Amino acid sequence: MYLSYLTPDLILSYLMAIPFLTVLLLWISICSVQLKLRKQYTDKRGFWVKWHTYTTILAITSLSFIFFAFIFNKQNIIGTTVCLVTLAILILISFIVKQKKK
Repeated sequence: MYLSYLTPDLILSYLMAIPFLTVLLLWISICSVQLKLRKQYTDKRGFWVKWHTYTTILAITSLSFIFFAFIFNKQNIIGTTVCLVTLAILILISFIVKQKKK
């Protein structure tokens, strides 16, 4: 609400930046995990993908390029900052919780 009074013409871009970055980071993570864990499923034919390693690396590279292009765009500074600060806080909390469990 507060941002809509300060910059009513940019509020939509702020609100769209956060889910966009979240989805990009999520898909980069999914591709990275698939690249790492795929070797364990060589015997399961249902998991076979043609040109597996190359397509996954291409997807990670493409998504990363889009991610960095979005981050360094002047119009997306506030949405990017909110998303990256939130991500940093969540990572910090996960490390704190992991340390407490040990």
